[in-house]
Amino acid sequence: MPFEIVRNHTTKMHVDAIVNAKNSKFYGIALDIAIHKIEGARLKAETAQIGEIELDQNVLTKVYNLPSANIFNTVVTILNNETIGEDNILRSCYKN
Repeated sequence: MPFEIVRNHTTKMHVDAIVNAKNSKFYGIALDIAIHKIEGARLKAETAQIGEIELDQNVLTKVYNLPSANIFNTVVTILNNETIGEDNILRSCYKN
């Protein structure tokens, strides 16, 4: 597969999946805000039913209005070199 750089907003791309980094209560920043603005009340209701998820877990949510096929929501940590094992947590986020 050739490497290609595309300049576009993630919410406007026809892709198999968007990976959306969040905290455990389904709150995020930037991309998450844009996704929720487009997806609206149905995505908000769906994530409310799922509830809180653990650090390094992933949850697949439906797509209602975006051109992507899936949204993978993953809980991540901010790396600050102070938390023991945070490299393993980040590795687990990507693996899951």
